[in-house]
Amino acid sequence: MKFKHLLCLLAITFFYFPVFGQDAPPCNTGKLVDPLLEQFVGNWIAKGVEKGDSVTYEVSVQWELNHQFLFCSFRTVGATSTDVAHAYIGYDCAGVRFVMHWMDIAGGNPSDVLGFGNLDSQQVFFKFEYPAGTTTTSFLYIPRQASWKFLSTTTNNEGKRVILRDLILRKKDQAKT
Repeated sequence: MKFKHLLCLLAITFFYFPVFGQDAPPCNTGKLVDPLLEQFVGNWIAKGVEKGDSVTYEVSVQWELNHQFLFCSFRTVGATSTDVAHAYIGYDCAGVRFVMHWMDIAGGNPSDVLGFGNLDSQQVFFKFEYPAGTTTTSFLYIPRQASWKFLSTTTNNEGKRVILRDLILRKKDQAKT
């Protein structure tokens, strides 16, 4: 009986611990490849609410910088003032996380904070830690409609979560004007 326990313990030690000590699969530093992000590539019309006002954006998404970053360009349509924003979404192999650099017409100060996040089967989620509070941004893929929900929230002065931006993106050739 003791021999069986010893044999079992040796087997567990031999087969289990080498697996436990192995490195994670290497990150592909040559190219960012993700099936969900591939669904985001293209030209989109985004409609919804931003800071309480109705808004429409033309959105262009494409791979850039040797397929390392997904470049997203946002430009308002039909508004009295033009709002433009650019975002780069990439993957940080060392940090094992996604990263987003958001730049818009607000200038350099708000752009000095990177968003860090993760991706699951239907959504990529980012958290930006600004001195004034946390902003979250998510892109949720809706396969039935081949569309995306872009939701951005922040914390107000009273500590409550508020919606900054709530948009639905539809392919430009399928969007209703």
